[in-house]
Amino acid sequence: MGITPLDIHNQEFSRSFRGYDVDEVDEFLEMVANEIEELSKENERLKVELAEYKKKEEDAKKELEMARSSAEEKIKVAQREADLIIKEAKLKADKLIEEAYKEAQRLKEDLEGIKRARMRFFLEFKTLLESYLRLIEDDNKGVLDVGSTEK
Repeated sequence: MGITPLDIHNQEFSRSFRGYDVDEVDEFLEMVANEIEELSKENERLKVELAEYKKKEEDAKKELEMARSSAEEKIKVAQREADLIIKEAKLKADKLIEEAYKEAQRLKEDLEGIKRARMRFFLEFKTLLESYLRLIEDDNKGVLDVGSTEK
């Protein structure tokens, strides 16, 4: 600022014969000096307030950046955790599928074994029945032969 309230208070004017009324000029200068002083105070107050707002704005920007950075980091951590969970789930699923396949193969082999055992049982049973049938037939031939010789 070029002129201060003190400059106005201390300003002296030369006197002339037909000059202005000294009291009016002094009163006006006093009024201007007071007004400039008030404006200077208001200006200083506004500068301080502006500095405070700028500080708050910078703080808010820093907090916003920290929040954004924190959110991005949390998203990255969550994504890594999700990827890990998916990977573990796939491994478990693959293991379960492999176990189910092995179990199916084992059951298939068991079923084939049971079918072979069944066939073997039926063949052996048939052979046994046929041998009993031959014995019965042979035994009946002897009875028939014995009966025919008596006549």
